[in-house]
Amino acid sequence: MTLRTFSMTGVQVDLSSHFTDPDGIEASALSKAAVREAARAYILDEIASSEAVTRLWKRRLNALTVVARLPPELLGTIFKYVAGTETPEYATVRWIAVSHVCWHWRRVALDCPDLWSNIRFGHPSLAAEMVQRSRMAPLTVFATLGDGYGKRVARQSEGLAVQAVLRQILSQMSRVKELSLKTSASWASDMLTELIALMDGPAPLLENLSISCLGRDDANRLSDSLVAGLPRLVHLDLSGCGMTWHGVVLRNLTSLKISNIPRTMYPSVHQLLTALSQMPSLEVLQFHSDFSPADAAHIPRETAVHLPCLHSFDIQCELSDCAALLDHVTYSKKARVLINCQNTHPNPANDVLLIHNLAEKLARGMEGQIKLLRLASRSVKCWRSIRTSTANRRAIPPTLSVSFSLELVGEFVKSLPLDDLVSLMVVGDQLDSAMWTKLGNINRLTRLEIGWGENDVAVLNTLSHGIPRGGEESTTSGQPGPTPTPQLKALRSLMITGWMFDADFEDSSMTVAEKLSDCLEARSEAGLKLRFLEIKGCRHVTDEDIECLEASVERLSWDGERNFTDEETDAYSVTYSDVEVL
Repeated sequence: MTLRTFSMTGVQVDLSSHFTDPDGIEASALSKAAVREAARAYILDEIASSEAVTRLWKRRLNALTVVARLPPELLGTIFKYVAGTETPEYATVRWIAVSHVCWHWRRVALDCPDLWSNIRFGHPSLAAEMVQRSRMAPLTVFATLGDGYGKRVARQSEGLAVQAVLRQILSQMSRVKELSLKTSASWASDMLTELIALMDGPAPLLENLSISCLGRDDANRLSDSLVAGLPRLVHLDLSGCGMTWHGVVLRNLTSLKISNIPRTMYPSVHQLLTALSQMPSLEVLQFHSDFSPADAAHIPRETAVHLPCLHSFDIQCELSDCAALLDHVTYSKKARVLINCQNTHPNPANDVLLIHNLAEKLARGMEGQIKLLRLASRSVKCWRSIRTSTANRRAIPPTLSVSFSLELVGEFVKSLPLDDLVSLMVVGDQLDSAMWTKLGNINRLTRLEIGWGENDVAVLNTLSHGIPRGGEESTTSGQPGPTPTPQLKALRSLMITGWMFDADFEDSSMTVAEKLSDCLEARSEAGLKLRFLEIKGCRHVTDEDIECLEASVERLSWDGERNFTDEETDAYSVTYSDVEVL
């Protein structure tokens, strides 16, 4: 056979369409099938051998680079740092690219079990492989069943694959360090229920446990053996999942969040108090659930739970249960308290007593005095500082925030110590005239913000109380008498929102705008002139109203909104000398 060749830098390249193997057997496209297959196999073996040799030389070439000086232990630490920069809750595994750089880096990555211990479920097959590669390293598991953007059938299929991997993991609970299981679709709830049932036996390494179910299935319950075998647990977050409350000992727990407990697993107040007494390191307590209908009077009087490390206390339950709980719990005076009390079975006389006792208890538990008070709809929020945001505009949460039914908000405020109040914000109609009288006698109240609601009459009466017009004096039974003490004497800033300026003021012939102007003018004459008045979102405001008010305050800010309807605008327009003036 004649070979046609050419030379390229000394290398002979065969361009013949024929091939002769070492045994002298020639093969071409016209040869028999058996001959061609044998030739293909031989050629593929030669290519594989050649590529293996090439890889070996590349590996030796890489070994000469500077980065090859790094010991495998240090390189593995760097890989773990790269993997740690990704948020555990998300399924991205971009860090895995470090194992695709070269043979040496891949070998180091595969020999580092900790690198694969943070199991991601974006691709179930990858999750299964990561479990294998993690060997016996402690596992961190974040899984959301029902997640994804594909069709439901595809998501269900993927959910089953995820469930299979999770079964494998949960059979090794002794290896799990962090576990978060959630459902984002109702069809995945049964999957999560099955997985919860598999969480049995002690978990000596478990530090963080979070389970979130969409419903409140009675089958969603942590086993007693698991709850009893959590010596290192630091964070526990259960939503739609119950647990035993008898004999719970979690002395290392710093965060407890419970919500939406299945009805058959409600604890009693006494059971929760007993459990809390075994959590001396608790820093965050969030309990959003009902209690079992046990009589609070059955709680032993000597029951006392002290939580010195607590800095966040968030309770949402019935008013009577909340009062019973707080009667037996003490906590750090620096703690932020958030309470939302339901009142499904109102008892007016008893509720008022509970509210007053609750207000006094919460006020005693605060560090410092209330400087800022905000009343909005059903909520009361208190700050120890007059600032509600930081220099970079981040909101400062209130020191105390409570929510009740509307009729109980005013009763709660009456029992608060407000002698040092500096700023008051009111939205709604929670306060009666007696409460406004109490607020008017606060000597340090300098800022008042009045929002939507029917507070205009009460506020204007408070502002004008004890302020004589001109040289007039108040009289009693026709005889001259002493002038009443002015209220809101320290007030320097007033902001009003949503007032109807042309509404009648009580039964007088004055409008709200005229009464406001008259009141501020009288205060100015009495040496109590406002430094700042702000008007926002008020209705039927005219230029004449603004001019009158500007004469009675040092500075006025108006958003320019008149808030007339089209019909009102047409009716209010007046024409002078062919020039229409509004």
